[in-house]
Amino acid sequence: MKHMDKTLAYSVTQSPFFAFLETYIFSIKALRFKNALMGNRFL
Repeated sequence: MKHMDKTLAYSVTQSPFFAFLETYIFSIKALRFKNALMGNRFL
């Protein structure tokens, strides 16, 4: 059963949609971080 769960988790993390979602979330976080830095710099 554990092996099945691992395989399922692996296939989910390898899916293109998951990769896209992760990249999307990462880019949003990076943009927010950049905006925060810029905002602090110009204040």
